[in-house]
Amino acid sequence: MANMHWLEKFFVNGYWDKIFHRYFGLGRLLKKITDENFSSILEIGAGVGITTESIHKKFPRSLITATDYDIAQVDKAKSRLAGTNMVVQREDATQLTFTNNSFDACFAIMVFHHIQDFPKAIKEVYRVLKPSGKFYVIDIQSKLWTLFHLKSFKSLNAAPGLFTKEEFENIFKQSGFKILNHGGKWMFWLAAEK
Repeated sequence: MANMHWLEKFFVNGYWDKIFHRYFGLGRLLKKITDENFSSILEIGAGVGITTESIHKKFPRSLITATDYDIAQVDKAKSRLAGTNMVVQREDATQLTFTNNSFDACFAIMVFHHIQDFPKAIKEVYRVLKPSGKFYVIDIQSKLWTLFHLKSFKSLNAAPGLFTKEEFENIFKQSGFKILNHGGKWMFWLAAEK
């Protein structure tokens, strides 16, 4: 895993990201989730907690554990989410420290394209979800990667997770997940069950 480039942090840590997820990204996905009652939720790649706040609004009674690899992002999220029923901690998605069958659901919003070994991270989420646990993902296909993205990652000595929607779904199935629903083209979403 790698820390985010400063330019990407500029876009994803502020007002525009919050607006985007309220009306398009996570907001649309959360509207599709009905009749679910999760007692424990894991979010990987929570950043500064913008998406965590939206998940909390949808599931106010759930205990949410928000994680990120970048310690600066974790510190900002801890400050932002202080005094709530949310826990924020640093985690490597490819080596989660949680015990097997710990969570009812997991969210990963625009995360896997940051993880070089994203299949390992998917397997880790499978491990920590309870039987019948749900996994919700929003991400982008490798077709959206520009030369700027690839050069940015190269300068950080990190390689992004590159995948098409179809490749990503196949890795989910190979990891044991059942795909419940999916959609989108360039930016896609999926809902899966352990």
